[in-house]
Amino acid sequence: MKKLVHFSAFWRQFQLTRADLAYGARLILVVLPPLLIGPAIGQSKLAAMGMLGGLYTAIGGTSGRYRDRVVDMLCIASGMAIIAFLASGLSVSGVVLAIAAALLIPFILNMLGIFGTSAGRVGLLVTIVFAMVLSEEGSWQTGIYVALSMLICGLWAIVPTLLLWPLRPYQPERQAVASYYRALAGFCGALEGPMYDEGQRKALKRARGQVWQAYNQAHSMVVAVHAGSEETPLPLQRLFLLTLHADHFFQTAISLGKFGESMPQVARVEPVRQALNAAVSEFGRVLRQVGASALNEKVLVETNELNRRLVEVKAREDELRRHMQSLMARYTAEPVGRASTLTRVHLTRLVDEEDYKGMMQVLQVLRTCHQVSNALLVIVAMLKQQDQEESLLQTALRLAYRQEVKRKNPLETLKTQFTMQSATFRHALRIGLAMGVATAIYRLFEIPHGFWIALTIMVCLKPNYSTSNQKLAQRFIGTCIGACIAAALVALVRVPSEMLLLLAVFGFIGFCYYQRNYRVFVMFIAPFSLLLNSMATPGQWEIALLRVGCTLLGCLLSLLAVGFLWPEWERERLPKRLAKAIAANREYLRRVLAGYEGQESSINGMHKVYKAMSLTNADVASAFQSLMDEPKGQRGDVERWDALITYNQQLADCITALSAHIPLMVRERRNLPRLERFARTIDNVLHQIEAALLEGKQAQEVSGLVENLQELQATLQSLIAERLSWQRAEHMQTQAMSTRRQALKDLVPMMLVLDEIAQYTTGMWETVKIGIQ
Repeated sequence: MKKLVHFSAFWRQFQLTRADLAYGARLILVVLPPLLIGPAIGQSKLAAMGMLGGLYTAIGGTSGRYRDRVVDMLCIASGMAIIAFLASGLSVSGVVLAIAAALLIPFILNMLGIFGTSAGRVGLLVTIVFAMVLSEEGSWQTGIYVALSMLICGLWAIVPTLLLWPLRPYQPERQAVASYYRALAGFCGALEGPMYDEGQRKALKRARGQVWQAYNQAHSMVVAVHAGSEETPLPLQRLFLLTLHADHFFQTAISLGKFGESMPQVARVEPVRQALNAAVSEFGRVLRQVGASALNEKVLVETNELNRRLVEVKAREDELRRHMQSLMARYTAEPVGRASTLTRVHLTRLVDEEDYKGMMQVLQVLRTCHQVSNALLVIVAMLKQQDQEESLLQTALRLAYRQEVKRKNPLETLKTQFTMQSATFRHALRIGLAMGVATAIYRLFEIPHGFWIALTIMVCLKPNYSTSNQKLAQRFIGTCIGACIAAALVALVRVPSEMLLLLAVFGFIGFCYYQRNYRVFVMFIAPFSLLLNSMATPGQWEIALLRVGCTLLGCLLSLLAVGFLWPEWERERLPKRLAKAIAANREYLRRVLAGYEGQESSINGMHKVYKAMSLTNADVASAFQSLMDEPKGQRGDVERWDALITYNQQLADCITALSAHIPLMVRERRNLPRLERFARTIDNVLHQIEAALLEGKQAQEVSGLVENLQELQATLQSLIAERLSWQRAEHMQTQAMSTRRQALKDLVPMMLVLDEIAQYTTGMWETVKIGIQ
C-alpha cells in the first residue's frame, strides 16, 4: 500500500493541466520561427540569440493582467536589446573590463527588485541575457545585430498576448479566480477525516498554504485593482464578488475545521462524522465546478447531490437534538459554581455531563457546516445571475476594499535601500560578486559555454539558503538526467531536420513543466539547449559533459555565496516575523471581541485586519519551513520555534472561529461585563510576547489571566444554566425570550473558544518566558 502511495505521489509531479499545455504551446510558438528562419538565411547563431530573447520575453509576461503583461514584456524586450549591445561590445574589451562589468551590471539590475516583483523579474531576465552575450565573442557592430534580433523576437513574443487580449479580455483574472476556487476545493478535501490525525493536520497545513497563494493572486489581480475603478465592466464585477464570497467561504471553513477538532470520539457521533465528511466532499466538488464556470464563462454547477448530503446532515442533527432534549428533561436548574480549571467548561448537576458537552460541540460543528453550505449556495446563486444588467458593486463595498497606494520618489526609495541593512542590497551585491567570480573563471581558464555557469547562479542564487539549496538540487539533478538523454541523442541524430523536430518536442514538454515542476523542466530543457548548440557541429556529444561540469561549478559558487556572503538565516529573521504575526492576531482579536460587544465600526473594518492576520501567519509558516531546510547548526531551538508558531496558528484559527459566530447577544452586552477585562488581559499578554521576541528577552510576568478567564467563565456558565432552564420552561415562548434564547445558543462554543484562546496565549507566554535562543 505504501509503495502504491509513493508511486502515486511520484506520478503526480508529471501530470499536466490544460493550462500547462497551453503555456507550453505558447512558448514553442515563440521559439520555433527564429529556429526555422535562421538556417534559411545563414544566420543560425544570431537566430538562436534572438530565440532566447523571445523566450525570456515570453516567460517574463505570463502573470498579471494583459495590460501589465504587455508593459512587462516591452520592458524586457527593450532592456535585453540595450544590454545585449553593451555586453557584445564589452566582450572584446579585455578580461579586466569584462569582469568589472560582470560585477557591476548584475548588481544594478538586481537592485530593481526594490520597485516591486515585476521590476525584479525584468532585472533578472535582462541580467541573464547580459551574462549570455558577455560569454560569447562579439564586437560593437555584432552587438547591433544581436540587439535587433532580440528586439524583433521579443516583440514577436508579445503577439500571442495581443491576440488573446481582445478574444478573451479577462482570461488572466478568470484564471486567478478559478485557481482560488480549486485551492478552496483542496482545502475542503483536507478537512475530511479526523483532525486529530497528524497526517491530516499536515495535509491541512499544505492546503492552507495553497489557498493563501491563490488568495494573493486573486486579490492582486481582481480585488486590489478593480476595487479602485469607478467604472468596472460587468464580467469583472462578477469576478470581484466571486473573490469576496470565496474569502467568506474560506473564513467559515476554517471555523468548521477548528470546531471539528473538538468533536468527541464516541460511537454516537460517528454517523454525524460520516455525513459531515460526505457534505465536505460535495463542497469540494461544487467549488471545482464554480472555478470551471468562472474560467469558461459558463454555469457548470450542479447542486442536487450537495442538497442530498445536506439533508442527511440535517437528519443527523435532528437525532442529536432529540437526544439533547432527553438530557435537558433530567436537568435541574440550580446555581452553577465557578469553574475551577482553565481548560474545561464545568457544568454541575447534570446526569450525563460529558455526553451533554460532547453533543453541544457536535451541534456547533453542524451549525458551522450549515454556515459553510449557505456561503457556498450564495456563491452558486450569484454565479447563475447571468442576465443581471445593473451594477453588482456598491460604492461602499468598493471603497471598503480600496487600498491607498502611497507613491514614493524612486530616487528616494533607491537611496534608502543603499545600505547593508537592506536585504535587497545585500542580495544584489551577493549576485554581483558571484557573477564576477564566474566570469573570471571561464574567461581566465577559457571554458567554452561559460554562460552556463552564470546562468546557474542567476537562476538558483536566492536571498535565503533554503530556497537556494532546493533550487540548486533540482537544477543539478535535472541537468544530469537531461545531459544523459542529450548525449545519446547528439551522438545518434545528425540530420538537421530531425534535430529540429527533437528541439520542438523537448522544448514543448519542457515549457509545459516550467510552472509545474522545475526539476522536470530542467530534465527536458537541457536536451533542448544541447541539441541547439549541436546543430552547427553535429555528433559532439561531449558537450553534455561540459554542461554538467559548468552547472556543478555554478552550484558550488552559489552555495559559497549564499552561505558566506552576508548569509540570511531564518532564525535571525523569524523573531521579527513572528512578532508581526502576533501583533496582527492581537489586533484581529481586539476587533472581534469589540464586535461581540456591539461596536459596529469594529465589525465593518474586520476584513482588512483579517487579511493582514492571515498573510502574516502564512509568512511565518513559510519562514519556519525554510528554517527546517537550513543546516542544523543554523536552526537554533527548533522545538521552541515550532511550539510558538503552532500556538500562534491555533490562536489565529480560534479568533477566526470566534469572528464567524458573532452572536445575537450583542444586544445583551450587559450580560458579559467581564469580557472587556478579559480582552485587555489577553491583549497585554500578547503585547508582552511581541516585545520579548523583538528584544530577545524573557516575557514579563502578567497577572490576572487565569482569574479573568475564570470570572468570564462563571458569567457564561450562569447564562448557560439560564438557557437550560428556559429550554424546559415551555410557557416562555414570547418573541423577546425567543430572541434571547437564540442569542444564548453561542454561549458554550464561545466559552470553549475563549478557553482555547487563553490556553494558546498562555502556552506562548510560558514558552517565551524560558527565553529564545
